[in-house]
Amino acid sequence: MCVTVVFITVGFCVLCGVQAALVNYSFLLKKVPSNPDGYPRAVIGVFDDPAHHGCKWETHRPFPGPTIRGKLGDTVMVKVKNSFDDDSTSLHFHGLHMLNNPWMDGVAEVTQPAILPGHTFTYEFNLTQTGTFWYHSHTGVQYGDGLLGPLVVDYPDGIPDPVKLAFPYNKDYTMLLQDWFHETGDDLLLNYRGPYDAFRMSHGQPFVPNYPWRAVSVLINGRGQFDCYFNNSCVSFFRSTPAAWFPYTSTCAGKDQCLHQRDPFFGPCDPSPHPMDEFKCEDRFTRLRLINGGTSLTLRFWIDHHNVTVVARDGVETIPLSFRSVSIPVSQRLDVIVVCSKPTLKYRMFVAPSYTFLPHGANNPKLSFFSSALLTYPNATNEAEVETAAPNGHGPEDEEAETFEYQLRPLEKKRRMTKAADHRIVLQYSEAYDINSGHPLEEWTVNNITHMMPAEPLLQAVYLGKSPNSTIAYHGKGSEGNLLQTHLIPLEFGKTYEIVMVSMNPQQHPFHIHGYYVDFVATGDLDKEAFYKTKDTCNYTRTLAIKPDVLDGKVCGDIPLHEPVEVLTVGDSFTVARMGYTIFRFTADNQGPWLMHCHVEWHLAQGMGVLFSVEKNGSYPDILSPPDNFPAYLPLKEFKKHQTPGHTHETDGKGATGHSTVAVGVLMTALGLVVANRYQP
Repeated sequence: MCVTVVFITVGFCVLCGVQAALVNYSFLLKKVPSNPDGYPRAVIGVFDDPAHHGCKWETHRPFPGPTIRGKLGDTVMVKVKNSFDDDSTSLHFHGLHMLNNPWMDGVAEVTQPAILPGHTFTYEFNLTQTGTFWYHSHTGVQYGDGLLGPLVVDYPDGIPDPVKLAFPYNKDYTMLLQDWFHETGDDLLLNYRGPYDAFRMSHGQPFVPNYPWRAVSVLINGRGQFDCYFNNSCVSFFRSTPAAWFPYTSTCAGKDQCLHQRDPFFGPCDPSPHPMDEFKCEDRFTRLRLINGGTSLTLRFWIDHHNVTVVARDGVETIPLSFRSVSIPVSQRLDVIVVCSKPTLKYRMFVAPSYTFLPHGANNPKLSFFSSALLTYPNATNEAEVETAAPNGHGPEDEEAETFEYQLRPLEKKRRMTKAADHRIVLQYSEAYDINSGHPLEEWTVNNITHMMPAEPLLQAVYLGKSPNSTIAYHGKGSEGNLLQTHLIPLEFGKTYEIVMVSMNPQQHPFHIHGYYVDFVATGDLDKEAFYKTKDTCNYTRTLAIKPDVLDGKVCGDIPLHEPVEVLTVGDSFTVARMGYTIFRFTADNQGPWLMHCHVEWHLAQGMGVLFSVEKNGSYPDILSPPDNFPAYLPLKEFKKHQTPGHTHETDGKGATGHSTVAVGVLMTALGLVVANRYQP
């Protein structure tokens, strides 16, 4: 890999017998040509040393970026140099809560202005959780082109790791999995947005926007396999009117949706560009940290002749459960243990699309691609016979795959019951289709709002004394009367909320909430009779809202709002069954603006998200002040005028901020008393 990660310990604070260090990283972001699956195209490289940015693929990988790794209580500093020619960027640390420090959440136009080309910004934050996480761009659709990498937080010396206690492993590996396209994310998004009739083709037909489908391969740590088959034509999969996904008649003439398959621009395609990666299965156990860093597909993972035991989800330890294969929706992380008890051979590890999660009609033609790596025993030279078929158990024919994550109960006893809720918020999402000239293929809505990023970064505005509502961007109405605006939902600090997510769409969507772990308490399916419906201009039957009796009965009837209820699973990411629902609770105890959104990149770009603003009387009085190098729209002197006493970023002379050291002290005092005794199965 074209990076070298250097951990620099510049100061220690010994609290509760635990040492906290400052660890530094320096990333240079640059677009380069590469061939991750053998098909050459432009990618985004995440390089650690600017002197190495011209390195070759034969010995180095442009992506994923280097693994950020630290221990609970450490302070991490990540310097990001934007070397793009004309694109801004930002970096989100997916799954880290950034307690009292939303400046570091990395969402462009929400918690910070984006980092401009040629500019540098340093993210600085404390590690307050353990487990497997990842980082990625939160600007546009950049991360699907390679701007992503793993992030691991270990237990510090003196605090036992419950997974290692139960399965004493010596080696662990991160495996960043992603679906892959041969066109850049910007081109795929433009082709999706259109608009209709943007130009006329040679035979007089109007241009029709195309959904970014299908992916052409899957990658494991930036490498995959592609058969180099293309015929310079379109591969169609469904019609551009919604009648293809729903059993209703449409009077509007649609057109086959397709992505053009073409010869590569940067050079010939190579069907065997890289040797398969090998992961050692030594001693008795090996830990694999699986991350779905893709843009659209739920992925399925299995190892020939082996079971895998799930021990954590989204960084939260779970009661161990063994499976032949596991399903991992976009943005989720699963930690699995492999028992190294087979004959001394090399065994195939597979990653492939999980068909169960696909929209109706979208698996035509069938998604038959996969990627492989090797699980290698010590001194093994031969490969084991490959099993003739994928194992059963959470595969294409297993309906339980759609609710796989909800059987992963937290290991910690006290997390198996959630608090009584103070308020309930119902969020219903759907899509608005249109095939009229000048309109996009579709827009996504939550409670009939298509989310647009704020008119200015909300966090900065509130810090400077403005009202959160003053940042709402209004862009009129969409094709079906949906409101095009910032979807801002204020939450009162300290209150516990129950969120009811209702899907009015025949696709299972992967969501992620920033700033929090949440407790999932219910999930289930609904039928079309559960919704009010109407006819649009194409005579298409569109769902409008869930019927109140269904919401109060089947969905929420067994979940008393003001009482504690049993927890199914805990995490920061989740899926909602097609035409179904999911219910979760959390206490709003982390001030700031926190995005919750579908992690299919194209859906967020078209409005599938909401912005929770956790406030005290319309402000965030208890958060840290912004760092001195914050990329503010206003001059830095304006920020300094508004700094709150006691919330400055003065340094202690050793590179770490004084406030960070205090935060670590408070954090470690609490964790030293709690973590060591928390894991009792």
